[in-house]
Amino acid sequence: MKNPQPRIDPVKRTLVLAIPVLLAVGAWQFSQYYEIEQGPQGFQLRPRSSANLSAEHGAAAIAPAGTGRRDTIRLASFDVQPLGEQKLVKPLLAKVLAETLRRFDLVALQGIEATAEDVLSGLLPLMNEDGARYDYLLGPHVGSMPHTQQYAFVFNTQTIAADRESLYTVQDPDDLLRYEPLVAAFRALGGPERQAFTFTLINVRVDPARAAVELPALGNVFRAVRGDGRGEDDILLVGDFNADDQRLRTATSIPYLNCCIAGRPTTTRRTQQTDNILFDGRSAGEFANHAGVVDLQQELGLNLAEALEISDHLPVWADFYVSEGGPDALAAGRRATLSE
Repeated sequence: MKNPQPRIDPVKRTLVLAIPVLLAVGAWQFSQYYEIEQGPQGFQLRPRSSANLSAEHGAAAIAPAGTGRRDTIRLASFDVQPLGEQKLVKPLLAKVLAETLRRFDLVALQGIEATAEDVLSGLLPLMNEDGARYDYLLGPHVGSMPHTQQYAFVFNTQTIAADRESLYTVQDPDDLLRYEPLVAAFRALGGPERQAFTFTLINVRVDPARAAVELPALGNVFRAVRGDGRGEDDILLVGDFNADDQRLRTATSIPYLNCCIAGRPTTTRRTQQTDNILFDGRSAGEFANHAGVVDLQQELGLNLAEALEISDHLPVWADFYVSEGGPDALAAGRRATLSE
């Protein structure tokens, strides 16, 4: 039986086709593996010679996503604009992007600009080359021609399960949103299935020239998805909002809004806070109170121009417990089971 679609005015949604899901944990320590070489085509990342790597810098250097705790998952958002064929044909740049995504259990991507229908298929082998099992959900092209974009969710099936039938894009007949959000439902793995943290992500990119109109519309989208009849209370808005946490709390009109990133710049130039992970604080039991921004420029030892070639945005992340309601709820459930 299909889930009922939320009814919102003026924003309505339509279902889109989904593709299989997957993702994995792990990340390279970039600065230990790459060095910068300047050429006529711009900067290039090339592997450091084996003489510059200590014996410990092998496969064991790949760290698990999140804090290393297996009772949490790390969710992230990354505006990779523009992610297209021109970026991925640079092998070492593509490698850096792949290893960046491997730092998280689930990443919402914005800013995919490609003529190919499925540009992420070229990135997936880099993420899976060590035997990992990554996959993604990719939305349709949204926006006005010729400047259309796609959203995607990239994740690890060992830590995240996706409801593929739940994937849909939001239709905006009144043109309140330039890039209609992509929505999908997920479940954290690693604990008892009946107590697993389930949640819905709304993948967003706000047009900075239209933020005054689009931010209130996102409030309507949030309320519609929360009331779509599935009974899911954990609804997260993730993406590039082109607004800081203070403006988001007032402009979206979402009660009890929790902004995981507050008071920190999220652009590569460190001049603005635009990217965030948002949720209703009344259903915040799963949030592990651990969030941050990955400064790729600092970690890779790049200058600003080199860092901007990766993206003009930095990944933002937040940790959530794998059990519904967090560890206290999980412990209470176990005590109830033992007493029965």
